[in-house]
Amino acid sequence: MVQHTAHFAAKIIDATTNVPFREHKREDGQIFVEVEPDADYYIYASCSSDPEEGPKICAEYEVDGAGLGYYSSLWEFDNQDFAGFCIRQKRKHTETSLKFKNTSINTDTSSGLQLLMGKIVVTFSTAVLIPMKKEKDFQTTLAAQNVEHSTKAVETVKGCVPLKRSPATYTTVWSEETKRENAPTTFATATSSEDSSEDLDEDSSDDENKFYRYTHGRVIKTIVLNYCSTLGLIHHKILPKPPLWDIQRLHFPIKRETSEDPTDSVRIEPKKIKITREMNGITIGADKYIDFFDLTEHKSSD
Repeated sequence: MVQHTAHFAAKIIDATTNVPFREHKREDGQIFVEVEPDADYYIYASCSSDPEEGPKICAEYEVDGAGLGYYSSLWEFDNQDFAGFCIRQKRKHTETSLKFKNTSINTDTSSGLQLLMGKIVVTFSTAVLIPMKKEKDFQTTLAAQNVEHSTKAVETVKGCVPLKRSPATYTTVWSEETKRENAPTTFATATSSEDSSEDLDEDSSDDENKFYRYTHGRVIKTIVLNYCSTLGLIHHKILPKPPLWDIQRLHFPIKRETSEDPTDSVRIEPKKIKITREMNGITIGADKYIDFFDLTEHKSSD
């Protein structure tokens, strides 16, 4: 049995900084993650139970109603894993990060503002061993409405196994331009792509092409992460509304330049005043003129 004290966690990780996006908890307990449009991210899942003594735990991922199509065998990676777009060809795994994508369905109809609202669901369940089968090529399927993959890749992961159920109807085209920079440093137990291509060549025997396969069993924990932009958090009343000036700039980030319109400014012409120095009725030195600005002639508009 899974220990009652076992702690399950799910976070959205910035693929560039490897730092979790900031989370906010509403009064009803729902979690809202503050993200940015077009940001690259991974889904992080972990379990605190001992992978050696406890049961095997697997994690499944769903983004905006579309499953990633595979589960992560957490016990193979010290009960933690990073999930993203996954593809397997000729027994070689490659994973890239996902990307938050702006869509029309995330637009506030009253204001036309982009709220970037969506939902990520991570489901933890016990792993059930099923008979050995040949490994087949696989590619993550994603609903094209809200989510797309990026080209930032993590190191090869053998623990991501496709589910038995049918894939989603939407298919995302995978780019060959995968890169391995910016990979999470906590992914130290992964096997590099170069090593995998050497260990898993095409000429291996049928026995070598077989592997132990698991399927998900009893659901233990489900974590829901609502994600949205800063405007989305204000819309959900998670964050307070900023002052009028700040929210105006937030909604309409237009560069404001100094106006040259004479109606927007007050122009005051100086008056020339003659100054004469005298002593005992005798003028001393030459006359001087100074500029005098009379502000009392211009009433305040307030």
